[in-house]
Amino acid sequence: MSLIRSPSTGRTPESLANKHEDWEIHFNESIIATFFALAAPAYVNRRVRDGIDALICGSPCRVKARSSYRSRRRAIDFVFPEGESLGVRRRGLQMTLEDQNGTVRARRSGIHRWETDDISERTMCAIAFVELSGVGSILSNPLLRNL
Repeated sequence: MSLIRSPSTGRTPESLANKHEDWEIHFNESIIATFFALAAPAYVNRRVRDGIDALICGSPCRVKARSSYRSRRRAIDFVFPEGESLGVRRRGLQMTLEDQNGTVRARRSGIHRWETDDISERTMCAIAFVELSGVGSILSNPLLRNL
């Protein structure tokens, strides 16, 4: 699995000023996900909180993060137009990837160690995006985040 970052295809004044990038995740030399108009790595969290568009396995997707003082309200959501959604949440000391029904598809225990029985491309793309971009820090407590 590899990540290729390139300048954003959108040439709006905002994207030029903020140096937006398009990220492509490749697996076995084929593109499995493209994330549009991401900011430079230091500003990815802010950009994801605003919401970004993506193509995951050929279907459009909206990725949006929510931050709150209450841990159950913090999430990174991947919403697909067919009504399916995936969400990364923190449960205790673990991160979990859940579908819209609350079924846990993957669980992260330890540093960069995900355990899953669901090997679907959407699950792998969501896990890869969270790990490669570092947006998992949004799920930590906002009061302790910058310590």
